[in-house]
Amino acid sequence: MSRILLDSTVFVDITRGVVRARAYLWSVVDEDEPWSITPIRTELLAGVRLNEAPTLRELFAHIQWLDVTVELADAAGA
Repeated sequence: MSRILLDSTVFVDITRGVVRARAYLWSVVDEDEPWSITPIRTELLAGVRLNEAPTLRELFAHIQWLDVTVELADAAGA
Protein backbone atom coordinates (compact mmCIF):
# COMPACT_ATOMS: atom_id res chain seq x y z
CA MET A 1 0.00 0.00 0.00
CA SER A 2 1.17 3.52 -0.75
CA ARG A 3 2.36 5.81 2.02
CA ILE A 4 0.53 8.73 0.35
CA LEU A 5 -3.24 9.08 0.74
CA LEU A 6 -4.65 11.82 -1.48
CA ASP A 7 -7.79 13.90 -1.13
CA SER A 8 -10.01 15.27 -3.89
CA THR A 9 -8.85 18.84 -3.31
CA VAL A 10 -5.38 17.90 -4.60
CA PHE A 11 -6.88 16.70 -7.88
CA VAL A 12 -9.22 19.67 -8.23
CA ASP A 13 -6.35 22.11 -7.72
CA ILE A 14 -4.11 20.33 -10.21
CA THR A 15 -6.79 20.07 -12.89
CA ARG A 16 -7.49 23.78 -12.44
CA GLY A 17 -3.84 24.65 -13.01
CA VAL A 18 -2.67 25.42 -9.47
CA VAL A 19 1.09 25.06 -9.93
CA ARG A 20 1.78 24.74 -6.19
CA ALA A 21 -0.52 21.71 -5.97
CA ARG A 22 1.24 19.88 -8.79
CA ALA A 23 4.67 20.76 -7.38
CA TYR A 24 3.68 19.54 -3.93
CA LEU A 25 2.25 16.29 -5.23
CA TRP A 26 5.37 15.45 -7.20
CA SER A 27 7.57 16.37 -4.22
CA VAL A 28 5.93 13.80 -1.92
CA VAL A 29 5.23 10.85 -4.21
CA ASP A 30 7.50 8.14 -5.48
CA GLU A 31 6.83 7.79 -9.21
CA ASP A 32 7.33 4.02 -8.98
CA GLU A 33 4.75 3.59 -6.23
CA PRO A 34 0.99 3.76 -6.87
CA TRP A 35 -0.91 6.46 -5.02
CA SER A 36 -3.73 5.62 -2.65
CA ILE A 37 -6.99 7.48 -2.64
CA THR A 38 -10.35 7.01 -1.04
CA PRO A 39 -13.24 6.32 -3.45
CA ILE A 40 -13.83 9.86 -4.66
CA ARG A 41 -13.71 8.98 -8.34
CA THR A 42 -17.43 9.69 -8.83
CA GLU A 43 -17.14 13.06 -7.09
CA LEU A 44 -14.23 14.07 -9.29
CA LEU A 45 -15.74 12.83 -12.54
CA ALA A 46 -19.05 14.55 -11.79
CA GLY A 47 -17.37 17.90 -11.22
CA VAL A 48 -14.60 17.86 -13.81
CA ARG A 49 -14.71 20.51 -16.52
CA LEU A 50 -14.25 19.34 -20.11
CA ASN A 51 -10.81 20.95 -20.43
CA GLU A 52 -9.70 19.38 -17.12
CA ALA A 53 -10.65 15.79 -17.97
CA PRO A 54 -7.36 14.80 -19.67
CA THR A 55 -5.35 15.95 -16.64
CA LEU A 56 -7.67 14.10 -14.28
CA ARG A 57 -7.39 10.88 -16.30
CA GLU A 58 -3.57 11.26 -16.26
CA LEU A 59 -3.68 11.50 -12.47
CA PHE A 60 -6.04 8.51 -12.24
CA ALA A 61 -3.44 6.37 -14.02
CA HIS A 62 -1.25 6.57 -10.90
CA ILE A 63 -3.91 5.52 -8.41
CA GLN A 64 -4.28 2.32 -6.45
CA TRP A 65 -8.02 2.52 -5.69
CA LEU A 66 -8.85 1.47 -2.13
CA ASP A 67 -12.03 0.40 -0.39
CA VAL A 68 -12.63 2.55 2.67
CA THR A 69 -12.53 0.81 6.02
CA VAL A 70 -13.20 2.47 9.34
CA GLU A 71 -9.49 2.34 10.10
CA LEU A 72 -8.56 3.95 6.78
CA ALA A 73 -11.20 6.66 7.15
CA ASP A 74 -9.95 7.44 10.66
CA ALA A 75 -6.35 7.59 9.48
CA ALA A 76 -7.26 9.87 6.59
CA GLY A 77 -9.24 12.13 8.91
CA ALA A 78 -6.34 12.37 11.34
